[in-house]
Amino acid sequence: MSKNYPVWILVKRSPDSEGWESHCLELDVVSQGETAKEAYDMGVEAAKLAMQWDLEEGHDPRVRRPAPAECYEDLHYLIDKGKKLEAKEALNADFRVIAVRVMFDLEKLARGEDCHSPPPVPIMRALAKAA
Repeated sequence: MSKNYPVWILVKRSPDSEGWESHCLELDVVSQGETAKEAYDMGVEAAKLAMQWDLEEGHDPRVRRPAPAECYEDLHYLIDKGKKLEAKEALNADFRVIAVRVMFDLEKLARGEDCHSPPPVPIMRALAKAA
């Protein structure tokens, strides 16, 4: 098993509340938070827990069913039109949709060690996209 597993986490304003939601597309795991930073942190934690469960059950997390195709529309739009940003700028600004590429180390995860890191900057794409 390759040790590195990159995933996209989308962070956007929640349509159902005044908070934010995050969605790890490759794992189809969703979380939420009061701020963009909190939603991002909770999304990373949710992705980590899903992969830990997969590994404990003897499954490869990379073959988990991803999010439905329509969930990738914001990501594709951001990759094409979004502004490249550093983490602090994106998570502390007033963007409606933020895409973050996060790298997980599956070998460290299996050993229970700190297992994720953002890639070198710029790590995010964000867009003040109409709701």
